Amino acid sequence: QRLEAGRVLLRVQRASGLAVADVRALAALSLGDDGVLRAADLDVGWIQIGVQRDAFAQIVAALVPHWSAHSPLLPLLFEVFRTRVVMPGLPSDAAAEADAQRDETRDDAPVLSFLRLVSGLGWLLRGSSARRAELCFHCFDREGCGAVTRADFIAVLCYIYALYEDLGASPLRNAHAHATRVAERVQAEATRFVDMMFELWDEEGVGLLSRARFDRAAHQHPLLVQTFQLEQLDSPQVRQPLSAAPAAPTQPQTTSSTRVTSAADRTP
Repeated sequence: QRLEAGRVLLRVQRASGLAVADVRALAALSLGDDGVLRAADLDVGWIQIGVQRDAFAQIVAALVPHWSAHSPLLPLLFEVFRTRVVMPGLPSDAAAEADAQRDETRDDAPVLSFLRLVSGLGWLLRGSSARRAELCFHCFDREGCGAVTRADFIAVLCYIYALYEDLGASPLRNAHAHATRVAERVQAEATRFVDMMFELWDEEGVGLLSRARFDRAAHQHPLLVQTFQLEQLDSPQVRQPLSAAPAAPTQPQTTSSTRVTSAADRTP
């Protein structure tokens, strides 16, 4: 059984695109134990790790330091990883599926299994451009209905702005008033952009964007392109450490003239 568990973990690691060192780093962050980094190989005991929502936000913020752990996008990613992640490295037998689903809840709080954590972060940070576009869509399709509503488009776009503006750590004396002004500006900018995209792509006026139409709209917004690396080339390149992607923009923008970052533009 331990041997099969090791095979399952290895399959998930390989399918995720993450290196063994990357998986060790995730285990260390999940357990709060830097000693894990000295492990020679994958430890099957890591399959027993369960990560709750707050810990997940801290792990992602540690891997992508310019992202704010306070952004509502991270709890949303947690749910997407927990409910929609695909683990192609797993065999379909019942025992492996039970391992993948282990500890889905703990003390009435949802828990993300370590296998899903590895697969989900591989999806976000190592996935092909098409796979990352799929992840982007799942984040905006909050109801899982196969289309994106105007309200969800605006809300999640505001979440993405919050990745880069950490209002929870503002040193200003009038931090609350500042946060309110920023939130109002972000809401207005997001609403303008989404209204423009629905006018352009919602030709039937039904208030929904299909996946194909949402994908066209998402590619028009620099922060979505940057956050999900939608235009990254799938050509062979030197592997980067987890903390190297995605790159931080200088500041949130809504103009579509911002240059799209591709794999060829980044230093290996």
